[in-house]
Amino acid sequence: MTARPPPLASRVPPTRSLMRIRDYTPRMREALAGAAERVGVPIGRGLRTVGASDALIALRAGYPTVTLASVEATKLPTNYHWPSGVPQALRWETIENAIAVCLQFAGERRPAV
Repeated sequence: MTARPPPLASRVPPTRSLMRIRDYTPRMREALAGAAERVGVPIGRGLRTVGASDALIALRAGYPTVTLASVEATKLPTNYHWPSGVPQALRWETIENAIAVCLQFAGERRPAV
C-alpha cells in the first residue's frame, strides 16, 4: 500500500493559504464606487468572500484590481454556477446598471491621447 500525500492545504505555506481573503486594491475600490455614484447606481460596499472571482488571478499577480458583482438580500450571488443560472433568470436592470458603472469606470481610466 502506498502512502497518500498530505492534503493540498497542508502543503501550502501559511502565507499562501487557499482560503486567504485578499482585499482588492483600495484606490480601485474607491474609483469604482465613485463611478457608480456619478452614474446614479447605488452599490453596497464592504462585502467579503472566501470564494474566488476571476479577478483573483490579476490581484495575485499584483495588478490593481476590483470586482463588481450582484448579490441578493442574503449577500450571496444568485444562480452563480448553478443549473438555475439560465437566461430567463437574468435581471436586465442589474445588467444595465453594471454596464453603466463599468463604462464610467473604464472611461475615467482611459489614457489621454
